[in-house]
Amino acid sequence: MLAVGRRDFLWMLAAILAERPGKARAQPADMPTIGFLSTRSRDESKELTAAFLAGLKTEGFAEGHNVAIKYRWAEFVYDRLPSLGSELIGERVVPAPAGIAFLGNPRSPYFQQERDDVVAAATKLRRALSVFTAASTSEIEASFDSFSGRGIGALLVSGDPFFDGERNRLVSLAARYSLPAIYQWREFATIGGLMSCGTSILDAYTQAGGYIGRILHGANAADLPVLQPTRIETVINLKAAAALGLTVPTLILMRADEIIE
Repeated sequence: MLAVGRRDFLWMLAAILAERPGKARAQPADMPTIGFLSTRSRDESKELTAAFLAGLKTEGFAEGHNVAIKYRWAEFVYDRLPSLGSELIGERVVPAPAGIAFLGNPRSPYFQQERDDVVAAATKLRRALSVFTAASTSEIEASFDSFSGRGIGALLVSGDPFFDGERNRLVSLAARYSLPAIYQWREFATIGGLMSCGTSILDAYTQAGGYIGRILHGANAADLPVLQPTRIETVINLKAAAALGLTVPTLILMRADEIIE
């Protein structure tokens, strides 16, 4: 199951999508564009424009970072408003940002909790989310086929052991479909996946071995503390990013524990 905040996973995917240039195939723009139509002039409205941008910032949007703004100024010539408004409509301002897909294993005892957490995180981030399920290799293939035509721009894969065992297939399919994907385990990024964010599965098994060793030495299991992960690591594969035509935001690069060139 996912071991770090679902909001962190989705935030990183959303940030990457915002940096992705438009692709040839039909797909909603990844960065929303606002049309700003005013009867005033640009210079006269600097204070008002700053107030508008401040309002956007309170909701997590910054011009040039995760939202674009196209300005049209009528310069107090009110007859210009209809034509300026038509220009903005023609340029398709404020399209819906690309959605994110979550792929989970419906047979997992953690699936329901994972799905609820991911939905809650997507709601907070105001990102469209589609939940897909797979419990076999054929269902994994079918899920990727289903992404097409649904405005899916990125994928979050559950850390379920079944998907870990299918990591070569998942990474290969993400590359084939040109789909940015984030995984829990580092091993996905090292074989060509875009990025991972989560605990170390090797560390977890090392902890488990040490725990059992203490019991074999005579410790009472009931007296031993419940172990928690001691390290969360983010790994980014820049080669995979380049193949996808992505620019990884500097903020995410700064958070990375490892960057694969």
